[in-house]
Amino acid sequence: MKPNISLRAQSSLERLENRIAPAGLLFTATRGIVNVLLDGGTDGTYDILADSFSPFINYRGGINIATADMDGDGNSELITAKASGTPSIKIWAVTGGGHVGPLLDTITPALGNARGASVAAADLNNDGRDEIVIGSGPGFPPVVLTARDSDRDGLFSDETFDSIAPFAANFRGGVKVAAGNTNNTGGEEVIVAMGRAGGKVAVFSDVNSNAILSDDVAGKLEEFTPFGAKFRGGINVASGPISGAGTGGADIVVVKATGKPSVLIFTDSNASGTVSDDALFDTIPLTGPGYVSGANVGAGDTDDSGILVEVITAPAHGKASIIKILDDDGDLGALLSDNDPDDVRPAFASPAAGVTVAFGKVISESFSFPDGPIGLPDAATTTLRFSVPSGAGLIRDLDVGLAIAHTYDPDLDVTITHNGVSVVLFTDVPAASADGFIIRLSDEAINDIGAATGVSGSALTGTFDPEGAAVLSTFDGLDASGEWTLTIVDDAAGDSGTLFNWTLFVTT
Repeated sequence: MKPNISLRAQSSLERLENRIAPAGLLFTATRGIVNVLLDGGTDGTYDILADSFSPFINYRGGINIATADMDGDGNSELITAKASGTPSIKIWAVTGGGHVGPLLDTITPALGNARGASVAAADLNNDGRDEIVIGSGPGFPPVVLTARDSDRDGLFSDETFDSIAPFAANFRGGVKVAAGNTNNTGGEEVIVAMGRAGGKVAVFSDVNSNAILSDDVAGKLEEFTPFGAKFRGGINVASGPISGAGTGGADIVVVKATGKPSVLIFTDSNASGTVSDDALFDTIPLTGPGYVSGANVGAGDTDDSGILVEVITAPAHGKASIIKILDDDGDLGALLSDNDPDDVRPAFASPAAGVTVAFGKVISESFSFPDGPIGLPDAATTTLRFSVPSGAGLIRDLDVGLAIAHTYDPDLDVTITHNGVSVVLFTDVPAASADGFIIRLSDEAINDIGAATGVSGSALTGTFDPEGAAVLSTFDGLDASGEWTLTIVDDAAGDSGTLFNWTLFVTT
């Protein structure tokens, strides 16, 4: 199922064309629409609109969003949840170029008369695969649901959801959820904040690492009131390891949902496993258009450091949609509050009614030749081309897959070319004749394909290093987008074959 695409003119954002873009994706949502922004100049500013779509048909309310690595491949999926009305959650695939779709799963959580839901993702048991976390919306007793894809079929809608009550049953203000490894041990904790009419934050841990919270007697690590015991305006929350804060675990970032907004950052500086027994790390006042009554907050590695995250904010109410990316830029001291924002820009061209934010990454994708099978004539050169879509990202690692049938492999010389750069993958191999190739070529492979030995009547199979001194790292740093060419030379008479497929495996 395709998302309901509704691309719109954005005067403040530059359309995605033939630009170099990293695999960082900044998601913003308002009034039923989600925008996907990219950092087009790899300078930490998200100035390219990659996609814009409506995840819920005929719905124009608020959307809570999160990203998750559901299948452990290192790539983020997008989670969208209605913030009002009957709770509904959808999970979407995302490309490195920021294009959304297809729809992977739809969840209708059992939350009674709750108005909407919040979402997060947490790797509770530290197995490299995220669990989905759902918080009940207003009008319903506070509930947090979690589920893992236990049968690994890519679906959460067919799972049994675990349930905990984070606050007293008479609280009806809804809860907001986030996740981060706040105690720097094992998997991630689930962080729950009172969304309206309250001011508490609680942290829950999967102590026995079974991806279930309800069976952990000591699972509630802490509960605190970041804005003081008298504050009842609701809290929005995010988490991640922030530069200069704490002892390496994830920090807790909170902001008022109503009232004059400031970002507060709490960190476990004394390594006790909790943040509420430590002094407040930083306070960042939020000013400017839209920052009048409350804010939403997210966290993500927007500058591609690989480890640390930045704080992302957006107005929770009003007509402005100015997002800000906050970071410590390496000046004296580790605070974010004494630095200008890394990026300040409208997320939407037209006035918004509160904007939510999330950040994710797509670090690996495969792109395959679409026109196979193609005959490989005897004693001839065959040139095959296809294009990788714009915005695929800068290459950090490249592997090449080949599926070829041929009656005498040593006749073939194969070269790959992109952006004016060519690498000869192999010439006249294997040393003993084989009939075809079903191989993956990788710089990380142990065996050189030039030394491979084949068996007549069988295809050469396995993963090999390109022949001799050739390395696919020659392409590292280039934009993966654009035309790729595979040249196959049959340099001797008497045999022919067929190319069934060739594939690029790109890590960005």
